[in-house]
Amino acid sequence: MAFGAAWKAACQWKGPSHLVIPKGTFLVGPVLFKGPCPGASPMVVQVKASTDMSKYPYDDWIVFQYVDSLVVTGGRTFDGYGAYAWSLNQCPKKAHCKLLPTSLKFSFFTNGAIRGIHSVDSRRLHILLFGCKNMTARSIKISAPADSPNTDGIHIGSSSNVTISRSRIGTSDDCISFGPGNTQVIVKNMFCGLGHGISVGSLGKFPKKEDVQGIHVENCTIRDTTNGLRIKTWAGSASSSASNFT
Repeated sequence: MAFGAAWKAACQWKGPSHLVIPKGTFLVGPVLFKGPCPGASPMVVQVKASTDMSKYPYDDWIVFQYVDSLVVTGGRTFDGYGAYAWSLNQCPKKAHCKLLPTSLKFSFFTNGAIRGIHSVDSRRLHILLFGCKNMTARSIKISAPADSPNTDGIHIGSSSNVTISRSRIGTSDDCISFGPGNTQVIVKNMFCGLGHGISVGSLGKFPKKEDVQGIHVENCTIRDTTNGLRIKTWAGSASSSASNFT
């Protein structure tokens, strides 16, 4: 409730605002930081996820939604306490399964930036970008052990003009993955390892999904991964296109 009240005050301020969460460790259940907001709002935050899974009715932990010109920064750590929940993940075995929470979700996030944060031991995806435009992510550290299931580093869907750079990702799954609907995404000066490398897909699970176009990967080190760069499709999948890759 304190996080929500502080966000509301910063969001409604008539001009640039800062939401500063002081140094320390905070135990937090699901939080939605929702816009639109007038003005930019840099944030400094360090939190740990509540280990009580009954507090997660949805598959997200911390969500930034419908915000323009927001910078999330501060050199702090988002600790998903994934070891408490990984044994509950049945998705590698079952087609229909309950998804564990994503640590950080940015949906319909425009002209924003993420920099200087650390995500550790997410329960599922570390960072999800969906419906984002004109966004940068840099100087990010993401880590989870090799036996943690489905802990993708950064997953991007239905987004455009996104640049990810100067970051280090080591998890059990994809370092960076691109779902349907992405256009003009740049990945550069990255280190990836452990995990599955950089992946497009999986594509074709659902019909009438958008194509993937204009993915540029430059000057990256990919080490101790099962793949370098790959395109994944579902068997018997609906028609889709992945094109203009460099």
